[in-house]
Amino acid sequence: LARRCTPEPSALTEYIWELPSLVSTTASRRPYGDHAGALFEPLKLAMIWRCEVTIDWAAVPLLPGVRALAKTDVDAAYAGDPAARSVEEIILAYPCVLVISLQRLAHVLYHLGVPLLPRMLTEYGHERTGCDIHPGARIGRNFFIDHGFVVIGETAEIGDEVTIYQCVTLGGTDPAGGTGGKRHPTILDGAIVGSGAQVLGPITVGAKARIGANAVVTRDVPQECTVVGIPARPPVSTPCADPFLG
Repeated sequence: LARRCTPEPSALTEYIWELPSLVSTTASRRPYGDHAGALFEPLKLAMIWRCEVTIDWAAVPLLPGVRALAKTDVDAAYAGDPAARSVEEIILAYPCVLVISLQRLAHVLYHLGVPLLPRMLTEYGHERTGCDIHPGARIGRNFFIDHGFVVIGETAEIGDEVTIYQCVTLGGTDPAGGTGGKRHPTILDGAIVGSGAQVLGPITVGAKARIGANAVVTRDVPQECTVVGIPARPPVSTPCADPFLG
């Protein structure tokens, strides 16, 4: 796939990156609307409902890393979507950037043991974008969700430079006897999951594999392999068809 290089950040871009801090200190005016204030909306809701929200200050040194990861998601969206006209457009108008940024922050808080707030963050993103990403999911760099309406479960693991199209589920299987543990897929680096695909259970989709639209995947997919259909299988007479013949 052709990739575009992200342009050098403009003054406006740098300003947009700083919007969350501006919003947190200036509640009376929100320069770029809901995208800028999204990280703080769950805190406001918590106060309205008098929820007990505990913030672990151990998370503060980790926030620059969250921002750096979020920037790679912007880069991925710009590189992967020919319709994108600018970085500013992606930051302010692309729902995937909002929901992934919320999940990345929630993920840090989740693994620090902060109660309630991580789920509030991701559920706010779910409400705003239709993407339901559990705060426990591990997501690598340069992650791009094209359009939205995806479900990513708690124990899902996603490598670097993965692209997921609309209406995809990375779903879990019912744990035997109610026991938790790994129950969602692992998607390795560079894989692409087509629209409507259902990838189910603790399976592995190999690096640079391709999952066709509306496929139902319940078995491991080798690296650089393409699978299609229900159940998902490689097209006939392709090199990676052999592991599926049995």
